[in-house]
Amino acid sequence: PNGGEVLYACQQYPVKWTQTGSPSNYWNIDYSLDGGTIWASVATNYLSTNGQFLWTVPNIQSSTVLLRVYDAQAPSTTDQSNAYFSINIPVTVTSPNGGETWQGLTVHNITWNAQGTSNVYNIAYSINGGSTWTNIVTNYSSITGSYAWTVPATAGSTNCLVRVQDYTQNCMQDVSNAAFAITPAKPVLISPNGGEVYRHNCQSYYITWNTASIYTSTVRLDLSVNGGTTWLTVANNLSNSGAYFWTIPTAY
Repeated sequence: PNGGEVLYACQQYPVKWTQTGSPSNYWNIDYSLDGGTIWASVATNYLSTNGQFLWTVPNIQSSTVLLRVYDAQAPSTTDQSNAYFSINIPVTVTSPNGGETWQGLTVHNITWNAQGTSNVYNIAYSINGGSTWTNIVTNYSSITGSYAWTVPATAGSTNCLVRVQDYTQNCMQDVSNAAFAITPAKPVLISPNGGEVYRHNCQSYYITWNTASIYTSTVRLDLSVNGGTTWLTVANNLSNSGAYFWTIPTAY
C-alpha cells in the first residue's frame, strides 16, 4: 500500500517494493498507526528477491497507517508509503456491548456493524467471560447486522459476552466490549393458570409447566390458598418433566 487504500483487519495483502543496486535481499518491514511516530515490526531479516511480502493485517483500526521497508543490513536503504492508508475492523459488535441485563427466554437483538465481510456469520455467547463459548447460530446470512436472539434459560451470570465472526474467515470477529448479565428465566406455569375449579376428596389433576423455562433438572411446586400470602409445598425435587399428577388432599 502506497496511500489511500483501505485494508481490512486479518486479511492478507501483498506488500510490494522495487529495488535497485545491490541490496542484501534481507528486509525489515514495519508499520505505523499514527503517521510515523511509532513503528511496529511486521518482519525482520525477511529474505525476498522479488520485492514482495504477504502481510496479515493486524486487528486494529486507523486512518493514518504507513508501511516502511528497509534493507536489514543497510538501514539507510529504505522507503515508506507516500501517503496514509486505512485499516478497518470488519466486524464491530454494538449490542450487547456491556452493562445490559437480559432475562432468560426473552428476545433481544444482537447487532453489529460490518464491512468487507462475507455477510455470513457465526454467533456465539459465553457466560464465563470468554473461557468457553456456546453457539447461537452458524452460517447465518445477514446484510443488516442483526439477529433476534432468544436468551437461554440459565442459572444467570454477570460475566456474559457475545461474539460475532465471519463464517468464511473466522479471524474477522468481534466480542462485546464488556460483560453483560443474563438473569434466570421466569418459570412458566401452564395449568392451572386461572379459572379452573378443582375439587377435594382426593381427586387428581395435572399440574403442567414449560420445561424450557426451568434451567435446573428438578422443580418444586407450591400452593397458596390465600392469594399468595403464604405457600405450602405440594411436591419437591420433582423431575423437570413438565407435568405432575396431583392428588388434592382433603386437608386443603
